[in-house]
Amino acid sequence: MDSRLRIFLIVLLLSIFSHLFAQQEVSWTISTDSKTINYIADIEDGWHIYSQYTNPDVGPIPTKFTIKKNNIIRRIGKVIEPAPIKAYDDNFGGDVMYFESKAEFTQELILKSSGYIKGTITYMVCNDQKCLPPTDVNFEIEIKE
Repeated sequence: MDSRLRIFLIVLLLSIFSHLFAQQEVSWTISTDSKTINYIADIEDGWHIYSQYTNPDVGPIPTKFTIKKNNIIRRIGKVIEPAPIKAYDDNFGGDVMYFESKAEFTQELILKSSGYIKGTITYMVCNDQKCLPPTDVNFEIEIKE
């Protein structure tokens, strides 16, 4: 076997295994009733995600909740978040707002009919040494009257 092919295969296998066994820094639970959608972020120790209201010009990507257009619900207002930690971050050279450990977000809504809604959560996770690239979590959830 060609040495370049062998190296390529080794790198490919290592990438696959590291992805399969990588620690999940944030896990999301999405639930709904007829009046709200609840997004709960469980964040590993030492990591944090950013508030929707963190200034993106400072550096980190704010958390964003997107629901695909549908005829099932109408959102009321913006996604409500808990009070974030606000601190100056030397790595970004400015104030950031973030959550550690656990963060619960809520979207109030008016339900028009039962069905499925689809959406995406976009977030960035960092610790004291590094930030990971922004991540999109796609979801589909059933909502009933």
